[in-house]
Amino acid sequence: DFVEGHGTVNEPHHYRYRAGGIEPGAHRFRLKQIDFDGAHTFSASIEAYVELPGAYLLSDIYPNPFNPQATFTLTVKTEQQVKIEVFNMLGQRVAQLFNGALEAEEKQTMTFDASHLPSGPYIIQVAGETFYDSRKALLLK
Repeated sequence: DFVEGHGTVNEPHHYRYRAGGIEPGAHRFRLKQIDFDGAHTFSASIEAYVELPGAYLLSDIYPNPFNPQATFTLTVKTEQQVKIEVFNMLGQRVAQLFNGALEAEEKQTMTFDASHLPSGPYIIQVAGETFYDSRKALLLK
C-alpha cells in the first residue's frame, strides 16, 4: 500500500499503516522509501504473527459454483485428527478428501475434484476433535 510522506524535512516523523484482512500465520513486512528523484531504499524486515480467531479457520469454497474442481483452506489451532467428507443432497458420502492429522497453525489447501459426479449441490463436512463445520458447493457442468 502507499502512505503519503511529509516531503523533505529535518525533524523525524512517524508513519502508521494498519493492514487488515491478513490470514493467520507469520508475515514479513518492510518499508520502501521513494525519493522525489525516484531513488528508493528498503527498511529492515519485521515479522508479525496473526493468531487464529478460534479453534479453526475454514475458508469459503472457491470458485462456487464450480466445474469440476473447488478449493478451500483449513487451519487448526492445535494438532488434531481431521476428517473431510463430501455428501450429496441424499446424505450419501460421495468423496473423502482427507482423514488424518493436521499440524497446528499450518494452512492446508484442499481440492474437491467432482469431474466424476453429476451437477448439483454438495455439502463438504469438516470434523476435527475440537470443531465441526460444513460448506455448500454447487457443481455446474
